[in-house]
Amino acid sequence: MLCGACGAALVPGDVFCAACGASTIGQPAPAAEPALAAAAANLCPGCGTPRRPGARFCRVCGAAGEPVPQPETLVNVAPPPAAPVPQPLAPRPAPPPAYAPQAPPPRAFSPQAAPPARQPFGAGRPPAMRPAPRPAAPRAPGGGFALTYATLAAGAGLVLAAISPMLNWAKVSAGGRSASSGPFDDGAVYRLGDWLGDTEGLDAWAVLLIAIAGLVVLGITVAGRLDARRGASFAASAGGLLVALAIMEMQYIWSRPAGGGVDLGPTFGLYILLAGGVLAALSRFLPAKQIGG
Repeated sequence: MLCGACGAALVPGDVFCAACGASTIGQPAPAAEPALAAAAANLCPGCGTPRRPGARFCRVCGAAGEPVPQPETLVNVAPPPAAPVPQPLAPRPAPPPAYAPQAPPPRAFSPQAAPPARQPFGAGRPPAMRPAPRPAAPRAPGGGFALTYATLAAGAGLVLAAISPMLNWAKVSAGGRSASSGPFDDGAVYRLGDWLGDTEGLDAWAVLLIAIAGLVVLGITVAGRLDARRGASFAASAGGLLVALAIMEMQYIWSRPAGGGVDLGPTFGLYILLAGGVLAALSRFLPAKQIGG
């Protein structure tokens, strides 16, 4: 609703216009707003159904009427672009200076030393590392090799081993009585003899053979006929074999079946064999120093 005097919008129930102060009583009713008039023109005069823009007949009742005007389409027309503001031209850079070739500085020549003389092949190599020679075994003043601690220990051990077969190796105890037997006694069979079909005395002969062979090699070594280190090594190896034989004989005696209160065990002879073998075997680790030197 609009004011009839100034055309300002009125709120329903206003008695005076808020813009010009004119009284609204008795003013003619304002014309319908253009939007409401346009909406009423778009309705069918027969049934009141809204019609599509440009239609002359109603699509419900078929009544004819004025064609519905096409709605105006607003087209946004962009303003023409502003003309660019001319910018001042930058000054041209100054041309580079003309290239003037410069003469190279004079080179100072110094006399070069003569090249070193060519060495023969292998002349600059270090000498090959050779193992240090072994120290010579001590010799006696009258010729031959002197007696050392190692040869003395080996000889003593082999002598003990050679004596052991002459002693008793086993002892039988029963009922408060005891009896001993050696490897050369009648019917005496030990480990090696048992392996080879109850051969008597075989173990004693094996011990004597190893001990005598070691003593012979030691004698040749002391006389200067054999290298001292080889002789001592052979004697020590013979001692190791004697130790193994002594342990096998003891184990064989302990493992023999004995019943009825019979006690069977090794005796003094086997312990002598074991001690002699250990002494000969350990001679390898004793110093090769001349006795009394």
